[in-house]
Amino acid sequence: MKKEDFDLFKKYVAEQRDILGARGWSLKVDADKITEDVDAECSYDELNRCALITIADNTEGASSKFLEATARHEVLELIMADIRSLMGEFYSENFVDQHIHRVIRKLENALK
Repeated sequence: MKKEDFDLFKKYVAEQRDILGARGWSLKVDADKITEDVDAECSYDELNRCALITIADNTEGASSKFLEATARHEVLELIMADIRSLMGEFYSENFVDQHIHRVIRKLENALK
């Protein structure tokens, strides 16, 4: 990933964090290899309110629209962290993930 693209992604993450109200988290952004077949991921420690959003380092030539949409999605994942954890007490990880992503898709459509 080019430095300019990574810097743009970080800018979009910061913007989405402010827009979506995720200021209660200590947040780092990184570019690295991601084991799954995804463009980015959000990992977090709920107890300490620390999060890391990682974009795949092999994301070459990504458009600014793609980078912004990816940043928005990952910040929405962070916003849903508490709900994911609470639902995980009662339901399978797959079930929780499916329903969390249903809400995220609706929010992404509303925020376009």
